[in-house]
Amino acid sequence: MNTPDTEKIDFIKKQSSKIIENVLNNCDIYHVSSFKPEYISCESSGPHKTYSSKIRWDFLYGNYGFISTVNNFSSQLVRFCEYISFGDFPKALRHKINMVGDLIAGDMNSFVPIHVTLSPYKSIEKEIDIETLATDYLDYEMVIHPGHTRGVGSVFLNTPLKNALIYINKEHKLKIKQTNAVQKINNETELLKHYTPLFKSTNLVYDFKIHKGNVREMVKVHKPTNTPVLKVNNIIDGNNFNSEKPKQLHHTNFYKSITFESFDNFCKILFSNKIKLYTDKGYTNRLYNKFLSNAQKLQDSYFGTEFKHIPSKHSLFNGYEKIDTGTLLNSAALFNTKDTTDLKYNNIWEQTFNTFSETFNNNKKSFNLDNSELLGGCKIEELDNIKNKDLVKDNDYSGVIIYVSKDMIKKLDRLFYELLYCVHFKVSIAQTKCKGLRIINCSHPSWNQLVKSKEIILNDRFLSYD
Repeated sequence: MNTPDTEKIDFIKKQSSKIIENVLNNCDIYHVSSFKPEYISCESSGPHKTYSSKIRWDFLYGNYGFISTVNNFSSQLVRFCEYISFGDFPKALRHKINMVGDLIAGDMNSFVPIHVTLSPYKSIEKEIDIETLATDYLDYEMVIHPGHTRGVGSVFLNTPLKNALIYINKEHKLKIKQTNAVQKINNETELLKHYTPLFKSTNLVYDFKIHKGNVREMVKVHKPTNTPVLKVNNIIDGNNFNSEKPKQLHHTNFYKSITFESFDNFCKILFSNKIKLYTDKGYTNRLYNKFLSNAQKLQDSYFGTEFKHIPSKHSLFNGYEKIDTGTLLNSAALFNTKDTTDLKYNNIWEQTFNTFSETFNNNKKSFNLDNSELLGGCKIEELDNIKNKDLVKDNDYSGVIIYVSKDMIKKLDRLFYELLYCVHFKVSIAQTKCKGLRIINCSHPSWNQLVKSKEIILNDRFLSYD
């Protein structure tokens, strides 16, 4: 005889199976294990190069870009206040850092797939090669959600995503040719293997019922393409299922707090020491000029016209150094015009001042970047056959070291600041396969503790857009 819990589990499973069956009856679903950033040209209705320049510029110089704002977050207090104020705001620098870091650390894979719907502007029965999406972008309507931020992240990294689902409403009469990278989903079992829970369980419960937003028959719908998408609402451990506190296994339930953990740790690394930039002997000028030409190239592409790139014209030096001294203004100094100041500010500050001042007192002074300068205030240093461990030790096991070999200089089309996006607190080194580009997290515990080192390989596509 079923217990109330197992009855509820069975109901959710049967309901979700029915939802999946209905969508499969009305849509062709394809899993793509190499969803290239060029395909997103369909959503942006323009060439990949133009869209990628826009994304890169936004990641660097936009209102929430790295160069524009990163120094503002040298203080833990500011990072905490930003998080509780902005939460799940996808344009925030916190989200950008977390998204790019997660993609790199996860080798461009994700717990759940990105959801893509596609429809042709002319419904003619045909089968297409997925590569045509990169060139025939004016022929299709595309919507990416959930997963749009991961799509943007792949454009920034210029690297394919490994877990994407493309939905095509059968009324559109469009098919995609199957290849090693493109496989049609035929049933629920084939679909669910692309959804990875946070922890393993012998009784996984996938809940695909959607309650709000653009919903039709309990399924999320992309209106521009008139296509349903199977967004998983929750993943639950059926072995620990009860109405009060079921064990949550869906990554999205923890996403907001993960963005804070990731960004907070990133900032602790970044501001703990001056960034060191190395190249081979005799190549200092060549590396500097390459970074300068890369910045000029991005600027020309973004604005569509040529004028001399001057870093300080796009971002003046910014940083709130006072907040790192541990000296917070008390109520008397902060609100001495009580007749004109809203009393709620004074009351809140009186209640929280002691906690904040004790918690964030005497922070170590941060090493801010000079974001009005091409290399953030770094000086290029030259080295000869020095091992990573020696470099990290000389850097007091803190901060970031970047090494660009003489052979890598001509291949690297990135700005200096873009390389800093590749720092992740769980990764000791992010590097190319040839090790010509090395981005070293000196703060990773593996350098001076008995902790396993994690090294990741950057896709060669990250280096260049040509």
